[in-house]
Amino acid sequence: MIIRDDVRSANGLYGRLGQGLKMPLYPCPYTAFAVAQAWDVDLSRNDGTVYATGMWFDRGAISPNTYYTQLDNNDGWAILDVTDPADPGLCFLASDSPRKPIIPREYLEIDGSAEVVDEGVLDALDAVRLLEKQDLAEAFPKLFRLSSSTESPQDVPATEAEGVPSLVTLATQIAMQKYLDNPNDTTISAHLDVAAHREDLLVILRAQQPFPDSRVEVLVKIISDTDVQEVLRLTGFTGLSIEQMSTIVSQANAASASAIHTLDLSNATNLDAKSLLVALPAAAPSLRRIIILNTNISVEEMDDLLISQPKLFYTLRDIIHPTFHSRSLLPNTKHH
Repeated sequence: MIIRDDVRSANGLYGRLGQGLKMPLYPCPYTAFAVAQAWDVDLSRNDGTVYATGMWFDRGAISPNTYYTQLDNNDGWAILDVTDPADPGLCFLASDSPRKPIIPREYLEIDGSAEVVDEGVLDALDAVRLLEKQDLAEAFPKLFRLSSSTESPQDVPATEAEGVPSLVTLATQIAMQKYLDNPNDTTISAHLDVAAHREDLLVILRAQQPFPDSRVEVLVKIISDTDVQEVLRLTGFTGLSIEQMSTIVSQANAASASAIHTLDLSNATNLDAKSLLVALPAAAPSLRRIIILNTNISVEEMDDLLISQPKLFYTLRDIIHPTFHSRSLLPNTKHH
């Protein structure tokens, strides 16, 4: 979730090497931190101790504007692609053949290290998607030039113009609208699979600006009827007032089989940080985590609240916001 937001916030801001705006040392700060921690910290040593490099984070960072072949390296390179955290990519490049992506097993066989690595680890790494040349060309266009046939977009067959919606589609749209107007009418819900059309119903509700009080009840009913326990998702709602949010959180918490611990307000553009931190924990005392990614709440606004009114944060365990994703990546700051 945070990695996706990290990538989203950097997407489209920078050019390729030598073209356009250069990237800062950490274009995706949280992602860099997470990968570095996985690489430099070992919490499961056989002797029960914890290993950490003890080095400053900046000492291990390489400018993203530098080609890896410009750096001194004895063995080769490991390339990780976490652009899509649900589908990571991996490959190795040997120092004597830096333009040919290979699997981990092949890389270790170069110097005979494969024999000392657990076979289960190698099998697990072999299952990870192997990065190919076209993947690497996006990051290193000068080193991985593709043929013109590969670079040129494929001809996309023309699609037929969309026809008139089917009777089933029209009937479903009418049924959804009637359900939103009368959520307690069993004659309507009997003919509409609310669970199957949950996202479609939410799309309709998100589009309402400002959000009408008359739709609060049905919104609570829809978002409360999920299999995800302890999590309430109000993502993408830009027309809700803080009073409506408080009512929804309170009623959803009361209707939930287990107390709500996490509230996701991502992708909203009308949030006020102070009002949110005052009203929502009061509406659901069990609330411990608020997710506010890709919203109008700026780092500066959150910083001001941390300095001027720190007690607003005392009741929460986690606030997932960019303010707290880059603190350990400031210059001359050690990780803790």
